Amino acid sequence: MTSHFAPSLRRFAFAMALAGAAASLTAGDFTAAVSEARKTHYKFAPIAAETLVMDDKLDEALQVFIKAVPDAKLTAADCMVLGEFLFRLDDVKSLEYYRRANDLLPDEPETNLALAKSLHRAGKFTEAEIRYKWFLAKEPELFLANAMRAECLARFRKGEEALECWQKAGPEDNSTGIGYGIFEVHGPASPLRRRADLLKAVREGQTAKLEDLVALSAVWDQDWWNASVNKAFLERDLAMAKKLLAGEPQRLAELNLYARTYLEEVNAEWVKKELDAGGWLIGDKGRLPVSARVAERLINLAVKYRLADVPTLLSRFEKELRMRSFEPDSNDLWAVNLLAGLMINAGKARTMDMMAVKRAGWMKYHDPALASSFLADKLNQNKLSYKDLDLRRALTEFPQDSMLCMLDVLTAKDASEPLREPLLAAIPAEFAQLSPGMGTRRDISQLNGLFNMLKEYLDMQVVK
Repeated sequence: MTSHFAPSLRRFAFAMALAGAAASLTAGDFTAAVSEARKTHYKFAPIAAETLVMDDKLDEALQVFIKAVPDAKLTAADCMVLGEFLFRLDDVKSLEYYRRANDLLPDEPETNLALAKSLHRAGKFTEAEIRYKWFLAKEPELFLANAMRAECLARFRKGEEALECWQKAGPEDNSTGIGYGIFEVHGPASPLRRRADLLKAVREGQTAKLEDLVALSAVWDQDWWNASVNKAFLERDLAMAKKLLAGEPQRLAELNLYARTYLEEVNAEWVKKELDAGGWLIGDKGRLPVSARVAERLINLAVKYRLADVPTLLSRFEKELRMRSFEPDSNDLWAVNLLAGLMINAGKARTMDMMAVKRAGWMKYHDPALASSFLADKLNQNKLSYKDLDLRRALTEFPQDSMLCMLDVLTAKDASEPLREPLLAAIPAEFAQLSPGMGTRRDISQLNGLFNMLKEYLDMQVVK
């Protein structure tokens, strides 16, 4: 069985390889010391913890690692191991152990780099930049430290220094490593942590979180690029839902089908049989599922296998989706996105309606994705200007949204406005999210493009 702690083990190896490749390590070879601590003090911790994880006892599992060595006997190497294992699983504890490692060995490059990364993830940018700078004074060539320091400097609006660090990172040659390093700092918590938090909420009576729990198990994302179905957890989620939703048979049936679309082999015949059996979407009396999240999944399958077409579905369910989205007592952001999505695929005749839905959804739910999508549509219609009131409002509400910041850059350039501030706002926003490149995979291409624009702008200022 693949360990659920495998990502932590891979992260440990990745971090050691980066630091080991760059650092001229001092007496005792700290990389070797950390590796030895992991092999000896923590050799059996993943095995013991795995059983607890499978019993949905994450925090108890983490204690297996934490208690493997008595606290009073922890060495700097032990603290580094714990910091890596806990990273994205318990970021507060991870930062504590990285601090301890650095306090014990303040002149060790690896402890400073690890602490910088953890501080950066915690949003402590000033402290993180100091650690990156210290590390780079010792080891100036490590691409990831240069790249991440560049973000901090951009946040401080130190454009020239940020550009210099980014260029030293060699983005053309190190794009994959930089992208993964950015994910480590800005990516979501581990799916194990998110699962533990969702389970806690469900057990406390927030059964509305069941859909989120099932969806997480169905798309178990280890990073921004890799995901799979966690069948063991998904089956456990369905067993829990069966108990908690005994009084809501319709919702339970929908959630069960949603999960089965990930667990079973799906084809046109299978989808038609299930939709017919449940009375969903297709046929003269096909109804919309209670959950808009489930509805989106089933609609995508129905359209994919040509069991339904978007115009017909929109005609049938638009009124209901509008009610779910915008009635005074409604609270269904998924319904807004589903309605807008159907309108997108219904043809140009519904473009203005779609934009109105996105804007209304933004205003009601204060959702940055709807705001940026609405304004991007406005740009595509050549109706967005630098001083557009909606754009200014969105940037005030969501100052770190990468799409909004990019729209600010583009409209500023078109209006011949100064680009320094928009660019230095857009760069850290892009670091925090990473936009998709040529395909659907996130990469550093847009980020690199922003730095290239910054270079061009700064060069022009020198000429002037």
